Amino acid sequence: MSAKELWGDERRRLQSEVARVETHFERMRSERDVKEHELSALGARERTAGDSHRRGFEKLTAERDALKQQLAQSAQRRLQSENESRKREKESERLKEKLSALVNDKRRDVVCGSIQIGKPTAAGGVKEDGVRQGLTLVHFSA
Repeated sequence: MSAKELWGDERRRLQSEVARVETHFERMRSERDVKEHELSALGARERTAGDSHRRGFEKLTAERDALKQQLAQSAQRRLQSENESRKREKESERLKEKLSALVNDKRRDVVCGSIQIGKPTAAGGVKEDGVRQGLTLVHFSA
């Protein structure tokens, strides 16, 4: 009987130990499941954050590219405006010179073709009567 009691005690001890190990196993399994769930949640959060960062980066890159393009267009428009301004200045200078030349030619024509009014001098020269309406009036003697 003592052997039966020993085996019974051993069996109860082993059953108790198996129950304790099974409890420990179940607790570890549940902790593993919780950890796996946390890991999958963290992975999903990381993917979401990664996607968000990637979209933000792509948006900033697109905005940067658009601003670079606008800057290039602005520089091109500025350069074009400067070129047009220089052309206008050259054209204006050319027209001013042409106008000045025309005015000078007209003055010479007016002075040369003006009515010659004046008094003959005793020496046979011409005495100027003065300036009338911007023209010098001269009298020639013959």
